Amino acid sequence: MPQLKIPTKPLRRSPPRQAEDREEFFRKGWFASDEAKRNFGGLCQMVNVRRREVGLLGSEAKPLLTLVDARSVEPTEQDIEISIEKAKADWPAVTGAALLYGSTFRIRGKKLMRAVLRRHEVNRHPAMRYYRPQADDMQTAELIQELRGLARRFDSLAAVLDRRAKAGELAPTMKQEKGETK
Repeated sequence: MPQLKIPTKPLRRSPPRQAEDREEFFRKGWFASDEAKRNFGGLCQMVNVRRREVGLLGSEAKPLLTLVDARSVEPTEQDIEISIEKAKADWPAVTGAALLYGSTFRIRGKKLMRAVLRRHEVNRHPAMRYYRPQADDMQTAELIQELRGLARRFDSLAAVLDRRAKAGELAPTMKQEKGETK
C-alpha cells in the first residue's frame, strides 16, 4: 500500500511585538474596551512610568473613563483598591461601576500602586441621561433638606438669643433668681 504524504505547513506563531510596535501602541491616547482589557497591565505600567493619562471606552474624541498615574491622585476613603488581575477578571463590573456610579479604582500592580481608573470629568455614559433618583435616594434627599431647614432655624434662633442677651432683654434664669450665679 502506497504511503500517503500529507503536506503539512509549519506552525507559524505570530512574532512577539517589536519594541517599536509596542511604543507606537502605547502612544495612543485612547483605547477601546477589549483593547484596554487585553493590555490593561501594560497600560497601567505605561501610565505609571510615563506619568501619562489615557482615555478608555467611549470614543477617541469623548472617552468615558480615564486611567492616570496613581501618584498624581490623592487617595480617598472612597477609593476601591483592586489588583490588575482582578480588574481584568471583573472588567464589566469595574468599568460599569466607574461609568455609572463614579467609583474610583486604585489599580495595584505586583509591587506598587500603578494607576487610578475613574470616570471622565466631563463625558458621561449615554445611560446617565435616563437616571432618575429612586425612592431611597429621594427619602435621603428629603431628610437632608429637612435637616438643612432645621439648621437654618437653629441658627436664626441662636442669633436672636445672642442679640437679646447683649441687649439685656432676656429674663433671668431660675439660678439667677435664687442668687446662684456663676
